[in-house]
Amino acid sequence: MSYKDKYIARDNAYGVDVRSRIVSRNRDNINSTITQSPSYYQVNVLNKTVPCDMLIIDNSDSKDLKNFAVPFDSEFSLGDTIHWKDNHWLAIHFDEMSEVYKRGILRKCFTTLKWLNSEGKVKETWFTYSGESTSNFGVDEGRFIVLDKDRRQIIIKNDKEISNDLDNDSRFIFDDRAWKVTSIDRLESNLMYLVLNADQINTATDNVELRIANYYGNIATHEINVLSGTSLTLSPNFPLQLQVEVRNRDQIVPSPTLSFSSKDESICTVNQNGLLTPISEGLTSIIVQFKDIQSVISVKVVQEQTYNYTVEIIDDSSNPFVIYRGKSKEFKAVFKDNGIAYEDNGLAYEDNGLFSLTTNLATITLQGDNRCVLQANSVGKVTLKVVGSHAETTKEITIKSIL
Repeated sequence: MSYKDKYIARDNAYGVDVRSRIVSRNRDNINSTITQSPSYYQVNVLNKTVPCDMLIIDNSDSKDLKNFAVPFDSEFSLGDTIHWKDNHWLAIHFDEMSEVYKRGILRKCFTTLKWLNSEGKVKETWFTYSGESTSNFGVDEGRFIVLDKDRRQIIIKNDKEISNDLDNDSRFIFDDRAWKVTSIDRLESNLMYLVLNADQINTATDNVELRIANYYGNIATHEINVLSGTSLTLSPNFPLQLQVEVRNRDQIVPSPTLSFSSKDESICTVNQNGLLTPISEGLTSIIVQFKDIQSVISVKVVQEQTYNYTVEIIDDSSNPFVIYRGKSKEFKAVFKDNGIAYEDNGLAYEDNGLFSLTTNLATITLQGDNRCVLQANSVGKVTLKVVGSHAETTKEITIKSIL
């Protein structure tokens, strides 16, 4: 290495001016001595894989507050939560000291907020009570606010996912009570301040045991429906395209991300579009995965040609399988053999369950050529059934008010 290269490398490591060199030298000193302090801890940070080197020092104002310091290049930031000495602590204050190290204040968390997002999935985050007033209420006594027993002011981490989930009508359950958000302050980076008022627990919708408000009727209930069947017999050279739908709370999930795998690819393979390719005689299983649920398809491969008849009810409208009261809609049936459409003159008719002639919720006014027209008479749900010479299926149709 030439003298010039050495000089450039030195500048890159220690800075090109006096201040940069002093800062770099002080950073190195702190990084090398931090682990020797009696206040040093290696703590786990929630949602981060790498532990954090941290100095944690008692705060004279409150036993629920701690001062902390971390190396300047630490990924720990405002709004992060650590697990330390059997408790969780939220970073509520953060600053950079002359680019040498970072310091701030941790406040002890008491429990978590739990809620359901728009998809019905349970979400959770730790919170702490606020010691400063961002709204005009309470009595200021030093740095702390004495609140009415039916009101709480809390601090949580502010990120895009949490922020999108919460609004002024969000409800939570903690401290054996229900609480409703009345004010949200998102102005501070990485932190969100919530003002909560006491609310009534509704046992019809709130799950007190899980501490989740508005739980019943909103929790995700994903299910995988394999329309082409869960027990298949195939022959080599006759591939089959799987027909799969996913429902959540009885509503079809649009464009679900599915994964497919075969237990034994020497018998049958499957690609990520769900196309089965039989290879050799034998019995295997195909796994269809969506998030944390799966469906298992039994596949038997034999030498002779086999037939796998299926039928699917199709609604080509922009609002599928929904009819407004007083309106009509056309549905069609597509019959398939091994995933390939073929002609089959089916008969569409009302099921004797939710949809029947006696209730008059809907009426089939016209049918033929594997098509039918449904007239919606009253609000509710009906089941449309189609039967062909080799296959049959049903589809639930929702009738809504036009208002």
